[in-house]
Amino acid sequence: QFLFSFQFVNSQDVRPHVRTFVTILNNPEFVTENYKLNLQYQCSHPAIIVLFIDGYENEDKIFRNETNPLIANPPQTLFQHVWTCLYSVDAKQITVRLNLPRKFVYKPNFLTPVSTLEEMKLKVCIIEVKTWEQHNQLNPHINYQALFGSSKIKLQLPMKTLPPLDRKRSVCKCCLSWPATVLNKVWQKSLGKSMPEDECTDIVKHPMLA
Repeated sequence: QFLFSFQFVNSQDVRPHVRTFVTILNNPEFVTENYKLNLQYQCSHPAIIVLFIDGYENEDKIFRNETNPLIANPPQTLFQHVWTCLYSVDAKQITVRLNLPRKFVYKPNFLTPVSTLEEMKLKVCIIEVKTWEQHNQLNPHINYQALFGSSKIKLQLPMKTLPPLDRKRSVCKCCLSWPATVLNKVWQKSLGKSMPEDECTDIVKHPMLA
């Protein structure tokens, strides 16, 4: 007489232990149009990876909160990309195109005003699926800064855009009217003005007395 004993083992209990991380493989000095950002990531359990870029347009950080002047306004979210991270034994890679608004990556013209970014940062964080779902249920608009602040696995890198006059000229594929065409030609022939240096700006804001 033989006695057989069966024991069912959960497949998840024998899975190799992996770490949860996300890292950037190519950090650009300047962000240009459609820059391809390469990232590597791995998750020990299903999670959500959030990538976004924020900053202050044209130094609008100096405009303080009207209720409390000591509090600065939050930065503006300029780009975001979200994807799901599943369990994987090997780390994976993803390429994300950084499609910033045209006014920050192309040379200004009569249709696109001069715009600069201050304190521009690229932020990446890993969020629990439950936290992501609860945030979407409670907030009509996703607050990426709040998600980044609550995440335990995150990184941020400072970024810059090219000076306005050093950027690539935007090719307009639209059909311009006759007045707009004339204005465009006048703008292209006109000499652009360079942006003021920080030292000069500081002297104007804070004059020195001898």
